[in-house]
Amino acid sequence: MRFFGTVPLTTQNLYLRRYHINDVPALHKIGSDPKVNQYITFTPCKTLQGTKDFVMINLQEYRNDQSFFGWAITKDDKLVGSIGTYNMDRENESCEVGYNISSEHWNEGIATESLQAVLKYLFENIQMHKVYASFHVDNVASKKVLEKCGMSYEGTAREQIKEKDGSFSDLIYYGITAGEYF
Repeated sequence: MRFFGTVPLTTQNLYLRRYHINDVPALHKIGSDPKVNQYITFTPCKTLQGTKDFVMINLQEYRNDQSFFGWAITKDDKLVGSIGTYNMDRENESCEVGYNISSEHWNEGIATESLQAVLKYLFENIQMHKVYASFHVDNVASKKVLEKCGMSYEGTAREQIKEKDGSFSDLIYYGITAGEYF
């Protein structure tokens, strides 16, 4: 694998870039939206302070870790979501990808277009072997995004997520290998 860090990615309709400190208000608006957080367990931008901390951590990681990938998704110069990798496993050349999109921009293809750009970068430039994602069993929209991007079902982690009411829900895993991508 070759690591170049979070570089700008351009698609037909989007520009994926590093976060800036002035992204905090827009990122907080997205991150505090109950619709956006309905199926997400990682919600660092739910509070204003959490959003500031999240951006500062990203800024630090950009400087210190070339295997860190975290993008602000922009459309027409407006921040509309975020996408990044997690659980980077250098030894096995794999990582997890996660994303969220402002509810004001749902059903515009932004998640699919962003994920396609990130997969292209990870497989073609970084030479990643495998990329996977997980989603709440009820998150049908995320399932559709992953399938449109060529990812396929790998398994179910039963009762993996504790809900606000104390019940538990399944977490579904999808993945794609370099061989499947190419």
